[in-house]
Amino acid sequence: MSQPLSPAAQAVLDAFLRAPCDNELSVAAALRAAVYQTIRPDPLTGIDCIIYAKDILAIAAELEGPILADLSPAAQAVLDAAFTLADLRNRDVSEAEMIAAALRAAADQVVPEDSERRDTYTTEAIRLNRAGTRAKILAIAAELEARQ
Repeated sequence: MSQPLSPAAQAVLDAFLRAPCDNELSVAAALRAAVYQTIRPDPLTGIDCIIYAKDILAIAAELEGPILADLSPAAQAVLDAAFTLADLRNRDVSEAEMIAAALRAAADQVVPEDSERRDTYTTEAIRLNRAGTRAKILAIAAELEARQ
């Protein structure tokens, strides 16, 4: 028997499963839940990660939009990650694995690794906060992937 999920990972999985039976809406619900579980002000620096929350929520809003609307590259990457996983792995995948793939893609689109995004205006505290936010999102993804 597998370990129970953390409250954060369980909230993301529950949001996905409770969403209407629609691919885009299910992924959007999981993204929203991940934001609410992970994006918090850093207690050491006081820096709020609202910019990351805003960007992830924008992807979720896009996925909830009109079906015929063209998606931004970020939203399309998240959707593709979730729904092409079975093809890539050449097997059926669980909802948890699909959500994990979507979370990893969202992290890559919104909170890229520090080496990918450096500028002179980014302080060390912001870089650490970005890395922490990315780590929290990827931790939920890893936990969901481990539950098969």
